[in-house]
Amino acid sequence: MEPMDDKYGGFDRTDLIILAGRPGMGKTELAIMIANSIGRSKGRGLFVSMEMSEMQIVERHVADRSGLAVGALRNPNDMIDEQFTRLTVASSQLQDEDNYVLDGAFSVDEIIAHAERMNQDNGLSFLAIDYLQLIKKPKAERNDLAIAYITGRLKQFALRNKVPVILLSQLNRGLESRIDKRPNLGDLRESGSIEQDADVVIFPYRDEVYDEHSKFKGIAEIIVEKYRSGQPGTFYIGWRNGHFTRIDQQEAAARYAQNEDEAKPKSNWRGQKAG
Repeated sequence: MEPMDDKYGGFDRTDLIILAGRPGMGKTELAIMIANSIGRSKGRGLFVSMEMSEMQIVERHVADRSGLAVGALRNPNDMIDEQFTRLTVASSQLQDEDNYVLDGAFSVDEIIAHAERMNQDNGLSFLAIDYLQLIKKPKAERNDLAIAYITGRLKQFALRNKVPVILLSQLNRGLESRIDKRPNLGDLRESGSIEQDADVVIFPYRDEVYDEHSKFKGIAEIIVEKYRSGQPGTFYIGWRNGHFTRIDQQEAAARYAQNEDEAKPKSNWRGQKAG
C-alpha cells in the first residue's frame, strides 16, 4: 500500500507484523495483497493457512491480481471476454512467481521448521500465517502463556532468519458492544504478549460491515495502531469485489472529517444543544 510505504518505508526484515480484525474486515485479503506485492518484486514467500485450503488461497491470489470477485472465478460461464483476459493474465503472473501455500493444522515449531528449510534452500522473503488462534497450542498452565510462546517463537524466527512474519489474529468479541467499533490494542485476544512481541499491529476496519447504511461503503480504514520504528496512523483504501483498491487519501480523509462534523450535536444561539 503506497501511502503506508511512503510514511514508513516498508517493513523491516526482522518484523513481526500482526494483522488483526473481526470476521469480514478483510485481514486475509490484506495479507494476500501484501504477499502479492512481495511476489511481484520476485520475492519467495510462504503462506501457511489453517482456515482455508491451498486451492482457496490460490483462488484469492488470482482474484486479487485480476480484480475479480472469488465467486466469478467459480462461475466462468458467466464471464465476459474482458474478465477472461484479466483472469489469464493474473494466472500467468502467479505461475512466474515463487510463492508457496501450506495448508493444514500445525504447531508453531512445525511452521518454523518448514520456513527455515525453505530459507536455507533459496531464501524466503516473508512468512504469512492465517491465523494465530488456529495454531496448535503447546501445553501451558494458561492460554495466554501458550499464545506468548507462539508469538515469542515467531519473533525469534524473524530475528534469526531476517524474514518478516505476517501473523493474522482474531479480536475479542467485546468491541461488538461498543458504539465505536474501531479496534484498539486492548481488543487483541491475550493481548499482552502479542502487543509486546509485535513490531507492527495493523487493524483493517470496514464500517459497512456493522452499518448497512454507512456513508463509507466501499472505503476501508487501515489502522496502524503500533509501529515500533514510527508513529501510528490511519490510511484509507477502497473495497470492491472483496478486494482492497487504491483511493485518494485526501479525498477519503475529507469524507471522514465531514461525517464526524455532521455527527457532532448542534448548538442553538443560546449555546444549548439542539433537541
